[in-house]
Order: sequence, then structure tokens, then C-alpha cells
Amino acid sequence: MSRRGQIAGAAFALNAAWELGQWPLYSCAWSPLVLAQAAGVDSVVTMGAAEAAEIVSRRHGRGFLPTLVTGLALTAWAIELQALRRGRRFYAPAMPTVGGVGLVPLLQLPLLGAVAVAIADRREQAA
Repeated sequence: MSRRGQIAGAAFALNAAWELGQWPLYSCAWSPLVLAQAAGVDSVVTMGAAEAAEIVSRRHGRGFLPTLVTGLALTAWAIELQALRRGRRFYAPAMPTVGGVGLVPLLQLPLLGAVAVAIADRREQAA
């Protein structure tokens, strides 16, 4: 499997588990289909961010991991802010927030994206 496929697969599995774990922090209706869709979107975003970080690090001599994590953090903030503004998400009182945006979803993409890339790289080295 290609590196992109490895990243997407690892990101999907990690994000599906994370989505399930953070479910109680939301007060809106969720279903297994919604969780799978969210994990799917997160895996595609992670794969795209890894590609972009690779290009930026090669062309501009910036570190891959800081570029990846920064890009995913900004993307997570934008996704969450838009979902809140459109009324697609509502937080339960247990959700810690930063500036009105949930901390748990803000940490999700950058943290799991870095782990997914590490898993893909390790698999690639083992092959």
C-alpha cells in the first residue's frame, strides 16, 4: 500500500476511535454513520495535510512535523468554528473550550495526524 494509503488508513482508525471517545462531550445527535463520516473526512484532511507539509518542507526547508501539526491545528480550528456557526455541533458542559471552541476537537487533527504519519512511516520502513 502507498504511503498515502497508509496515512489515510491509520488516520481513519485513529479518528474513528477518537470520535467515539469524544461523543459524550457533545450535546447534539450523533450516530455511527456520522462518526464514520467524520473519521473519513479527518483521514482525507490528514492525507492532504501530509502531502502539503511534504511539499513545503522540501521547497522551503521547513521541518515536516511542525508544518504538518500547524496546518492540521489551523484546519481543526476552521472546521470546528464553521460547524459551531452553522449549528451543526453543540457542546455538552463537560467539553473544555478555548475561545468558545472545543479543546478536544482542536487537539484531535494535529495529534492524530502526527501519529498516523508516524505509523505509516514505520510500516514503510518495515517493508
